[in-house]
Amino acid sequence: MKKHELSIGLNDKETKKQEIATEDALKIITTVVYDHSNGATIIPNCAGVYTHDDGTKVIENTIRCEFYGAARENVIAIAKILCKALNQETIAFSETEINADLISE
Repeated sequence: MKKHELSIGLNDKETKKQEIATEDALKIITTVVYDHSNGATIIPNCAGVYTHDDGTKVIENTIRCEFYGAARENVIAIAKILCKALNQETIAFSETEINADLISE
């Protein structure tokens, strides 16, 4: 099974400061993930370090999303929607092959 992960910093790409409150960003991310996937684990309150294209380095609040068994293209589409909605320069994407199962009764 593949695990896809998005790390979404919350600083605005122009001001390089957080313009959307963490709680509001979490609502936006949750809504987009809900509307465009079969599910994910959303982990708020992470910290990230990012270097912008112009060389400015920032420490920012970050929210991580983990998708298990989702299609790569779908997770990338979600990242693109969130880039626009949160005015991000980039969103980090990773893909890992893992030994995992979804357990049911």
